[in-house]
Amino acid sequence: MQGEKRRRKAARVVGSIAHLPVFLCFPYPLTANRYPQTPFVAFVFPLSSVIRHLSSNLTPMPLVPGLLSPYEAVRGFVYLPRLVSKIRLHAAGQLHADFVNNLGKAFDDRCCQYLGIKYDELRVWVLQNPTATQDEVLAWAEAKGRKLSTNEIEIWNGFMTKRGWRDEANEVLVRRLKENGLTAEAGVDTMFDYIEVDEGRPARKAAL
Repeated sequence: MQGEKRRRKAARVVGSIAHLPVFLCFPYPLTANRYPQTPFVAFVFPLSSVIRHLSSNLTPMPLVPGLLSPYEAVRGFVYLPRLVSKIRLHAAGQLHADFVNNLGKAFDDRCCQYLGIKYDELRVWVLQNPTATQDEVLAWAEAKGRKLSTNEIEIWNGFMTKRGWRDEANEVLVRRLKENGLTAEAGVDTMFDYIEVDEGRPARKAAL
């Protein structure tokens, strides 16, 4: 995530100076002289053309295979499948370093608190049961914490999928959008949609 953020920020900076000329100097020895000299030959190119040439050999930051969308749901309960996928990928050494520092924090912590369990308890159980399905994970969490009613799942989904829209998290969302050079055309109105776009998926417009 942070790597993609840095890539977008660099692209914005480059875009703002792409019209400037670039002077490229190359040593060009004149061996015909008895005493070789090494003058320099200078070429002037638009920075934009240099960028296009260099970027043609670059590949975008790879996504993390197996990392689920925050919109993924089990029995209608969003985000838990993503949390489980992060735990398993991290244990397998396949979770990108940008995600590691926030394990068990932020949305991870909110999800566990809502279920009435601790993140470390969830992590231990998931790793001890590597073949457990998402339904089995939720069933364990409800047995360990609390059973969720249909209304409680609806409340959770409404809160999480709208986080960042007209609430105190909007300031954070606006800052991240600005840092990444994302405009209204990106369709990002919530933190979930920011995660989607930041990880290479389209923002969602339809309600759950």
